[in-house]
Amino acid sequence: LGVAHDEAFCFYYQDNLDRLARAGAELRFFSPLKDTLPDIDALYFGGGYPELYARELEDSNCRGKINNLASEGMPIYGECGGLMYFCGSMTTDREYRMCSILPARAIMTSKIQALGYVQGTYSANAGSWTGAHVVKGHEFHYSRVECDSDARFAIHLTIGRGIADGNDGIREGNVIGAYTHAYFSDAFCRHFVEAAGKFRKIR
Repeated sequence: LGVAHDEAFCFYYQDNLDRLARAGAELRFFSPLKDTLPDIDALYFGGGYPELYARELEDSNCRGKINNLASEGMPIYGECGGLMYFCGSMTTDREYRMCSILPARAIMTSKIQALGYVQGTYSANAGSWTGAHVVKGHEFHYSRVECDSDARFAIHLTIGRGIADGNDGIREGNVIGAYTHAYFSDAFCRHFVEAAGKFRKIR
């Protein structure tokens, strides 16, 4: 399982990484800013400060490769900064091209857009690998995400704002990008690792 970790993507709960490892994942850390992708079967992007490195992320060779892996059906999960990176573009001082996996655009603002605890559920009909279970975590961001009309969501929040109207977790194929910094459950980690294993078998 590839874990993006550098100046742009640096916010992770250590317990999430530990739970993924206990579920059977071999974690391979890499920098989307500087490295080529390692040999992986799934990807996890945490939060951080992609807006400060938008030009470098646009120029990185990882961007196109991650788009290709998403098209092949790789399970990919991103939180906050990861969500922004998976969008078609990110606007800071200008509009920068991102991975173009999710049907949405990320836009930085000068005001905080959400701050607080989050609780919700993954939809049983989400069509994703997560399974239906409770999501708990927090959200804290200055950006907003504008979705295309055909955007689909994997998470319905009972507490928190999410991306739009209590919906979070835009999904496209086996990719999910959410504003929620989730506290992973054992079930989520198990499903993530199982999905990675299935992807390895079909490659």
